[in-house]
Amino acid sequence: MVAIAPFQGLRYNLAHVALSDVICPPYDVIAQATREQLCRQSPYNFVRLELPEDGAEGDRYANAHHLLEAWAQQGILIRDPQPAVYLYEHTFAWGGESWRRLGWIALLSLDGAVTQHVLSHEATFEAPKADRTRLLEAVRANLSPIFCVVPDSQPLLRWMQELAQASAPMAS
Repeated sequence: MVAIAPFQGLRYNLAHVALSDVICPPYDVIAQATREQLCRQSPYNFVRLELPEDGAEGDRYANAHHLLEAWAQQGILIRDPQPAVYLYEHTFAWGGESWRRLGWIALLSLDGAVTQHVLSHEATFEAPKADRTRLLEAVRANLSPIFCVVPDSQPLLRWMQELAQASAPMAS
């Protein structure tokens, strides 16, 4: 069985950073020139965690761990006071049209029958899997959530739309 659960997110403190200065694309599409430009935008740009460089110890994974801890101690990142399932809305242009999708970020629990409920969408390679595993183990946080798609469900979509309209966003 597949189940989702709330968690206490660690997120940017918008009193200290502008969200547009600290977001970055997924690690596997960031060229070195893009990484450098994102680092110039803010000393707290997420690329420093998502695609870390070697630190004083010469270990990029340890560097990411130390940065994450430092940002939390400095109040750049704050932990939400209670567990939550995070609703998000993503708007984007593609093919000359404007698109909107609603989703959520939550913990995903899988039992033994995973292949019946969760299907892989792409071939994965050993080197990137090892890299992401080492980063996850070093920082003890999932910096790269897995994007999942579920079949259309009118009750679920309606519920997410109602939630999105019922309250102001935490960040935009």
